[in-house]
Amino acid sequence: MEKFSLYLSSANANSGSTTPHQCSFNVGDIYNFAPNMEKYADRDYCFVKVSNFSIKYSASTANTDGISNLLVSLNTALPNSATNIESGNGTLSQTGIIATIPTGASNYSYSNVDYDNEMIKSSNILKGQLLITLLDQDGSDISGDLGSTNDWCMNLCVYYDNIPFDKDY
Repeated sequence: MEKFSLYLSSANANSGSTTPHQCSFNVGDIYNFAPNMEKYADRDYCFVKVSNFSIKYSASTANTDGISNLLVSLNTALPNSATNIESGNGTLSQTGIIATIPTGASNYSYSNVDYDNEMIKSSNILKGQLLITLLDQDGSDISGDLGSTNDWCMNLCVYYDNIPFDKDY
């Protein structure tokens, strides 16, 4: 696998710098300075992983707001992932959630307070605008809980399978 690393900051988003619950980034710019990237430009899929995440949002504030986990969601299809939080009736649907970040709120118990997000298959995110949305554990918009002072940053790893380029993929 070949790995590309994107360090993203909500404070420097193309749009959403004052609304950190929803930020847009032009990740297609990576082609300007990552020569190896051209090998993967036509790929339909990649794998993504949030390897590091921080936000100016304390555990006590999350506790008051009733937020146990922040869900990091993309505006792209994740063909091998599903959730029932958006349907609200137990029915599974496709999801854009790539990471679950425990807030440390004291009203909740956690199986793993050190989030260990795995790679998730995604449509190729390095083809233009990427919208990252932060949701609560119920999949609800947290715009009322996060304001312009709640900057976040993350290291988003993007992986591609090494496939011989003389074959169709």
